[in-house]
Amino acid sequence: MRYIFRIRKGFLFAALVIPWLLLTYAWFAHDLLPGKNPVLPAGMRVFVQVIENVNGIDRREGQVFRALVSNAVEVEGTVVIPQGSAAHIRVTRKSGQADGSIAVYSVQLVDVELRGELHAVSTDTRDIPVDVATGSPYPGPATGLILSENSLLQFTLVAPFSANA
Repeated sequence: MRYIFRIRKGFLFAALVIPWLLLTYAWFAHDLLPGKNPVLPAGMRVFVQVIENVNGIDRREGQVFRALVSNAVEVEGTVVIPQGSAAHIRVTRKSGQADGSIAVYSVQLVDVELRGELHAVSTDTRDIPVDVATGSPYPGPATGLILSENSLLQFTLVAPFSANA
């Protein structure tokens, strides 16, 4: 009877622990395998959705705001940036009209979060003209908004991106 128990005990170890160890190794070694680190080329589009209001009244110069990647970004069938990944955009005041009626804010995607780590991204910038009289790019009363929550922005990579760079 002891012999049978030892066999069962050994079988349980082999059946449960060894696959767990192999899967754990495969998860962490995935980044080390050749050909498993796809690179997004320059020119790829990344769509992000702003998840908080970007206010021009109490905003600090160069302040970073939270966003989410709205569509998965993939190359050769491999997802490099999954949909729903956290991202950050930077908003800076670019210029204003001489009469002070229009201010232009520049928005740029600066990084994305993949597997709990932030990865810098080089993208183009989006210019947003804001009517200083109303404080808004939208018609109506003064709101102070530059971008409202759920705004969708498109950025284009200006340099290749790899999650392992």
